[in-house]
Amino acid sequence: MSTRIAKALAEDRVGLRIDVRPLAMHCRLVAAISVLLVDDSRDFLRIAARFLEAHEHIAVVGAVDNARDALAELPRLRPDIIVIDLEMPEVSGLETIPQLRAELPQAGIVALTLLDEDAYRKAALDAGADAFVSKDRAAADLLPVVRRVAEARRAGTPLDPRRGVSEERPP
Repeated sequence: MSTRIAKALAEDRVGLRIDVRPLAMHCRLVAAISVLLVDDSRDFLRIAARFLEAHEHIAVVGAVDNARDALAELPRLRPDIIVIDLEMPEVSGLETIPQLRAELPQAGIVALTLLDEDAYRKAALDAGADAFVSKDRAAADLLPVVRRVAEARRAGTPLDPRRGVSEERPP
């Protein structure tokens, strides 16, 4: 992968660099959900990758620390789901979501942020995200939201955006 983050994840997990392309192809054969993580926090990328991959039928095929690398890696990785932080330096996730949607319309997009406010939720959904998850609730909400978005995308059914947020907050 082209970023230091992805290389660090690969080296950290198996002790050597790996090419994720065969993994991405394998995901499609066994119906696993392939995920691209986009966040400027290296710690979050590492934790989220480990958390998601600890669950059956989830494969993190990429982890990048900025929007430009996400757009560059998209044609090669072709993830089922893109989990993107809204607040990043240079180009925000909010600005990037419409570009991701245009480049890979079949992918599900989950917006993620520390700022769990109605205005951010509405802006993310209006930009083209399928769901919104607060980082404060990521441990409880990220996995079920990723699965729901992937199922809806595969079935070609619309997703109720209210189901993509914490059940404890009203839509």
